[in-house]
Amino acid sequence: MSQSRARTIRKFNPGVFQSDREIIDQFVVRDRELGTVLDVIRGNIDAPSCQHTLVVGPRGRGKTMLLARVAAELRTDPHLSQALFPVRFMEESLEIFNIEDFWLEALFHLARECAPHHADLSEELDATRADLAGRRGEDVAASARARVLDTADRLGRRLVLMVENLQDLCDDVDEDFGWQLRESLQSHPEVILLGSATSHFEGLKDAGQPFFELFRIVQLHPLSTAECRRLWRVVSGEEREDRQMRPIEIFTGGSPRLLVILAEFGRHRSTTQLMEEMVSLIDDHTEYFRGHLDALPKAERRVYLAAADLWRPSSTREIADRARLDVRKVSSFLGRLKKRGAIKVEGRSRRRLYSVSEGLYCIYYKLRHQRDEAAVVRGVIHFMMAFYESDEAAAMLGALLGDVAFHDAFFGGGEDLDLSKIAPGMAAATHQELAKRYEAPGDGDRQIRLAGELLDIGSRFGQSGQLARSIEYSDEVIRCFESVPEPEVQSAVARAFVNKGVATEKSGSLDAAIEPFSAVVGRFGDLSAPEIQECVGTALLNKGYLHGKLKEPDEAIAAYDEAVRRFGASRLPRVKLCVAMCLRNKGSMLVLDSPDAAQLVWDDLVERFIDDEAPEIQEQVASALVKKAGAALVGGSGELAVEASDRAVDRYGGSRDPRVLREIALALEMKAQAQNHLGLPGEALATCRTLVDRFGAVESDPGVPASWRAMGIEVMAQIRGRDERAALRIFRRLCDEMDDENPVMLHKLVWDTIDLVACGAPPGPFADVLARSAEQSEALVPLLAALRKLSGHPTRVPEEVAQVADDVIDMIHDRSA
Repeated sequence: MSQSRARTIRKFNPGVFQSDREIIDQFVVRDRELGTVLDVIRGNIDAPSCQHTLVVGPRGRGKTMLLARVAAELRTDPHLSQALFPVRFMEESLEIFNIEDFWLEALFHLARECAPHHADLSEELDATRADLAGRRGEDVAASARARVLDTADRLGRRLVLMVENLQDLCDDVDEDFGWQLRESLQSHPEVILLGSATSHFEGLKDAGQPFFELFRIVQLHPLSTAECRRLWRVVSGEEREDRQMRPIEIFTGGSPRLLVILAEFGRHRSTTQLMEEMVSLIDDHTEYFRGHLDALPKAERRVYLAAADLWRPSSTREIADRARLDVRKVSSFLGRLKKRGAIKVEGRSRRRLYSVSEGLYCIYYKLRHQRDEAAVVRGVIHFMMAFYESDEAAAMLGALLGDVAFHDAFFGGGEDLDLSKIAPGMAAATHQELAKRYEAPGDGDRQIRLAGELLDIGSRFGQSGQLARSIEYSDEVIRCFESVPEPEVQSAVARAFVNKGVATEKSGSLDAAIEPFSAVVGRFGDLSAPEIQECVGTALLNKGYLHGKLKEPDEAIAAYDEAVRRFGASRLPRVKLCVAMCLRNKGSMLVLDSPDAAQLVWDDLVERFIDDEAPEIQEQVASALVKKAGAALVGGSGELAVEASDRAVDRYGGSRDPRVLREIALALEMKAQAQNHLGLPGEALATCRTLVDRFGAVESDPGVPASWRAMGIEVMAQIRGRDERAALRIFRRLCDEMDDENPVMLHKLVWDTIDLVACGAPPGPFADVLARSAEQSEALVPLLAALRKLSGHPTRVPEEVAQVADDVIDMIHDRSA
């Protein structure tokens, strides 16, 4: 986790019951727009006539937050606070129907703003408003306006009236309102209007309307990727790279409000986890989404839902057909929805296409509507997980960075323990009774037996997934027996610490899990008993693993180095395995920043253990050689990749251990990829035949046989060998045999296809092959859309899918450069 501290950001009603300091701290994006608004307002201070400002953007885009931030600046800036006085209206000005109501409302909010520092004046304004509100038949508007202007004179400052949702205000008032307000604003520079609107409503563009050319328009565009990252960091306290942030940006449409919702939900979740749990997010915020729909009039809601159901830019006719309404009515309703900012338009005249402004509402509707429709959304999510989590090089490095730890490190005591003792729902009284037994005095043998029994109960709880109970029993062993000097009892205590660390890690508390592992090293590091050394080695390995997960590479490498220093010469099988795994992990930690240093670490692992006959050690050596090959391939050294792969195959190709064979299959795969990169497609095809013939059924990942992975390499070899027909034939088999529920298969197909087109494969024919698979798998729709667009035959897809497809095209261009 980043060192940044997460902040609470208001999703709704920013500025209400908040101090200026809180508002300023909460404002972390839109600095450019803030500067524009303040420059306009600052230019009005001594001007004979004022420039008024209108902030435009759909709901959730940050209009209220921006106005609250401007008000805070006007109150806290030494220069501005002497010349300007902010008066914020309520977000919904429901009681304004004419110009009288407007100036009475201005009096009300002016009194409220004066109250903290000008109490007497505030009371006068309240009294004046009450008096004017009760009058009939008099020029109430003129009197109220005069009182507002008089207050500006008494304060010695110009008033900045902040009025939200001007588009609704203009719809709900009488027809003279706009002209009367314009006349006041142009005649009295004491008043500056800073408004907001959800769209460029018609009155802004019509020369015959009162607001024509009255405002400087400040448009709130969707947040950029960099701005999304900044807001995410502030809300969640976590840093994300651009590629990790991109799917979140697309799903939220760059809406600050939706991004805050997602950041709060996604705290401590990877991008993949967040995408996987999108359905849970929407379930958790059903009332928010439903409230947006309920706020629409019934007829407009029907049209809005039709557009959401289509989930792509659609014509008026298409939306009318889906809504089962007359086209003319739908056209009118779409105009109203556009004014509300709920619908956006692209194109002109009869070619206009309409879509929902915020795509997350479409996703909400699809997920809540019916199962088949939800599958479309899930397919897009699965594609985004495959595409944005990493590119091919990063995916290869991902395998290299795959740290390992003793996740099965629950050590048990006696094997004949009655399992009924640890059945779910075991009474607390039973545990208390056991605790009393352990505290009772007894000879060494009895203490050894009781410590082992208690340790075993905790171990079995851990193995059954009851992690809280496992930690409880581990703590009991530590509490009752940590001062007992018997070596066997101390061994049980050390194992209890290890078990506690593993259970704590599995429960998701990575930071807390480091403490028990550190305790093992600190308390037992100098003891020579084999069981104790196993615990210390395991603790150092797991400690390094956790520091790696927490993005603390220096601490991780220090733990791995300490394990190698302490136990590098050990002959104990489990301790040797710890050393080998520590070296494997250390190389993974180094490979991104220091690939040469990583190669040296893996060389050390190979030279130390290449003659060891234990299968679990052979797996680590073979893995180190595969990692060497992968790192060399990513670094552009195909010859070194082939050499490391050959060494692994030559040394362990005859093994019968499934763990070792998995690494040998990966080694042959790396070799074939390296041969393609070296421009040797014939040799790559020969290596693939060896891979399929000898290890075709070996699964490098669950459900992904080596024979299927080899097909992707074969397609590339055929393209490099300029046999397009053979490449398409193999690509068709690759698509037909893909299980779209398997994320590894989807990831590989996506990146194999990107590399094929980047390498010169024609996108059209491959799109035709992919189209048949896309009919069965929604996860392939973005990739198909990208290939269709590249081939000059774009298709209409949801905007979110179109953005992903454009990113795929950009990646193809980058990789072909």
